[in-house]
Amino acid sequence: MIACICLGWIPVINFLIGLYVPIFGKYLVIKRFEKALDMDNKMVFNQMSGVAK
Repeated sequence: MIACICLGWIPVINFLIGLYVPIFGKYLVIKRFEKALDMDNKMVFNQMSGVAK
């Protein structure tokens, strides 16, 4: 019975991980981009924004 209860949580845990990882990844990208904006260095901003020159 305990094994069934423990194994029953595996799909829920996978679902939560599937939600958390993309959200955290976007958070990291946004924080990195904000840091580049705060540097006020045009060259760094262009590198971070993906603008090709």
